[in-house]
Amino acid sequence: MRNLMKAAGAAVLLAAASTAHAEFIGLEIGAAGWRAGPSGWIEDEGTGGSGTADLERELGLDDEFGGFAWIRIMHPIPLLPNVKLTYTPLKFDGSGTVGSGFQVGGVSFAGEAVDAEAEINQIDATLFYEVLDNIVDLDVGLNVKVLDGYFKVTGRNSGQTEQIDFNAPIPMLYANVGVNLPFTGLSAAVEGAGIAYSGNRLMDVKASLRYSFAGVIAVEAGYRRLQLKLDDVDDLSSDFTVDGPYLGVLARF
Repeated sequence: MRNLMKAAGAAVLLAAASTAHAEFIGLEIGAAGWRAGPSGWIEDEGTGGSGTADLERELGLDDEFGGFAWIRIMHPIPLLPNVKLTYTPLKFDGSGTVGSGFQVGGVSFAGEAVDAEAEINQIDATLFYEVLDNIVDLDVGLNVKVLDGYFKVTGRNSGQTEQIDFNAPIPMLYANVGVNLPFTGLSAAVEGAGIAYSGNRLMDVKASLRYSFAGVIAVEAGYRRLQLKLDDVDDLSSDFTVDGPYLGVLARF
């Protein structure tokens, strides 16, 4: 009987500990619509490739309505970092006329009217620590952004199509700074990751204003800017920016 009482007591304590542990685990799931506009230039550094093309003026890439989604997991385990995963698919189409020196894969599109297509899919894995969590929030950590996509050009006169594919994981430093206005449900934050090395530079920053209600649901409006400078990464060189406003909704548990 005594052993049975001990076992029952242990089970109750274990259940209570599990419940207390679960109460301290935080989960945030969100998605946003992003009006993203590209600007800058791109160049093929592969065999025979040469010449740059302006994304807006020559290739005619225009603003597109896309989006991104994220999940953020907080836990109470000391020393282990918290986790955030973000997925951002981007795709742009356009038509224009390129300059006399532009080539892709050894094929010249000199002065030709072309159709262009660019796709940049991004997966961000962020490991971070919560340094402050009060009126002022501060998170710091590391981010790995995996870029996967292609750039394709088709000549309208020649009918030739050439494509540059790229895939690259890029490690970056990460920080998130926020301010909470007590008793209002309002908060503001600047979140970003970035790195510069060997002629490459990548910055992904967003500024946001959030309003929480019902204790669980929140809406967020902000502006996101992705700046990407690549120096011969998978035969691709570029210096372009994708930026624009976004509006999202999220749930916190």
